[in-house]
Amino acid sequence: MAPYPIQRVVGDGGKLWNASLALTLTSDETSNLRWKEIEDIENLVMFFNNTFSWKDYPIECVALFCARLQAFMSTYVLGGENILGIVKDHVTRLELQH
Repeated sequence: MAPYPIQRVVGDGGKLWNASLALTLTSDETSNLRWKEIEDIENLVMFFNNTFSWKDYPIECVALFCARLQAFMSTYVLGGENILGIVKDHVTRLELQH
């Protein structure tokens, strides 16, 4: 269990303050909404072995998710569009599930 509830994060000088936003992003590899890159991975691996799928390459899927997450954060949250206004501090927590 985490030492502090999700509503509390560490701010300047180690003081605790309430989080003003928690954002959850996820990847859907199984529906028609999946990213084109997932289909590209699947097509590539099936070229070598038609019994393989994207599920046999979790590292590549994680790398793709991390690249997409970084692009989203730098474009919309931390710079560029600044859709949330000026972000003073942020914490990224990445959880992977098999």
